[in-house]
Amino acid sequence: MRPFHCTVLTGGCDNNGLGTVRFTLVVVLVLLGACSQRHARVSPQGNLAAPALVGPRDQSVLTNHPRTVRFEWSRVPRAAGYGIEIDCYGCCARGQWCSDVQGKSYVVPHMTSIAYTFTFWGDQRGRWRVWAVDTRSRPGPKSAWSGFEFQAARQNSNSTDTKKPSPFGTQGR
Repeated sequence: MRPFHCTVLTGGCDNNGLGTVRFTLVVVLVLLGACSQRHARVSPQGNLAAPALVGPRDQSVLTNHPRTVRFEWSRVPRAAGYGIEIDCYGCCARGQWCSDVQGKSYVVPHMTSIAYTFTFWGDQRGRWRVWAVDTRSRPGPKSAWSGFEFQAARQNSNSTDTKKPSPFGTQGR
């Protein structure tokens, strides 16, 4: 019997269990000889879910200075690592997100931790999202954006926080 070419595609977060059913079907087909093992594939995002965001909570107002924020999210089964994207509103152009203006959000693509500490620039709005990465460095689906805003009164006029260069640029400030 000539093997069929079998490709199994599953979407990102498969909460209804269809990915498991489809994967099981491929395994059964391979064992029965209906398709060759070397051609049975599962899509890159089929096994990873988007991490659940833990903190800061969506629409948090932060008042600390320096403007240090600790982002935290849930562990994803079978994830080898994580990526985080941090965006700033009004840092690159007045009234717009940096990612919308120049595609210049701040991205850390390869981490093994489920937390990331970042010093944010200025009293403005920000947002963040994360994704899991599998053992082959393939990203899973991204979480939804979660917003935050800094309203930190300057406590020390000699702070080095304002001297730190922004990855977002200085046009919108």
